[in-house]
Amino acid sequence: MSKISASTDDFKKLNLIEISPGVFQKAADRLKEQEREKNLDKFNFDNQTKPITKLPPMTTTKFRQSRLPALAKSIKKDMMEDNAETELKFLKPNKKVLNAKKIEIDGVKFDSRLEAYCHSMLKANKISFDFQVPFRLQQGFSYMGKQIQDIEIIIDFYLPERNMIIETKGYHLPVSKIKLKMLKHLFYKDGKEIQIHLPKNKEEIERIVSKLIL
Repeated sequence: MSKISASTDDFKKLNLIEISPGVFQKAADRLKEQEREKNLDKFNFDNQTKPITKLPPMTTTKFRQSRLPALAKSIKKDMMEDNAETELKFLKPNKKVLNAKKIEIDGVKFDSRLEAYCHSMLKANKISFDFQVPFRLQQGFSYMGKQIQDIEIIIDFYLPERNMIIETKGYHLPVSKIKLKMLKHLFYKDGKEIQIHLPKNKEEIERIVSKLIL
């Protein structure tokens, strides 16, 4: 069998270039590969030297095909449930406060029926007490030319002979809880140990009174 020999001019006529010994490729394909390699090198260099400040926008088609919509709906649902729970927790105590109706019995004004019931129970069992007693928790002062008023708390029932306080608010708002802590600190500074009862219903008032008459 005779050998067929080809010269460099023959390969040029076929638009082929030798990329390695014995391996040939069309010149057009080779130029495309070189262009892709050049772009890839430039992309890698840019990513290493410049921080990514913004992600490329995702097309609507790709967004719909991804799992992001389902994830977004799940997050939105959780946020709505959390907000609803928080709102209910906030509205519930306010509802109780609004339901506390002021009444008047024998010329005495009460902030609620629970307060009136406690008043009648103490009087019926001949337990001495002071009604609606103010305690100054912090003295007023002047700050930057403005007068800051005293911080006070009005105690429903103060039983000095029993070293006891009865507050019949039913539900105590955050500000009331803070004032009660300040009241305890006031007693602490004065060296007093006074029991503080916070009955929320008639049954709790009855238990307190029953212990007082033993």
